[in-house]
Amino acid sequence: MATPGLPCTGAMFTDSASGFDKSTGDAQAWPKGTTLSCQATVSAYAVTASFRAANVAMVGGDPLYWCVDSTGSSKGAWSHLASGQVTCP
Repeated sequence: MATPGLPCTGAMFTDSASGFDKSTGDAQAWPKGTTLSCQATVSAYAVTASFRAANVAMVGGDPLYWCVDSTGSSKGAWSHLASGQVTCP
């Protein structure tokens, strides 16, 4: 089951009409042990997900999280989102 770093709450993260709730609101959509962080404002959003625990050994040079945001960014990140952070770090 996915564990929220910061909860995936708010209308966009629970929207069943668009299907976005299946990505951020359904713990079954992610591998066990995944940490999710979701942040949104009226005009922006960002989501991070941790890599599977089996891959954490890559810490030496590889990011621990993947981040996507409303600016179109999709990239590795070293930490999950901070409260209010709506762009990938």
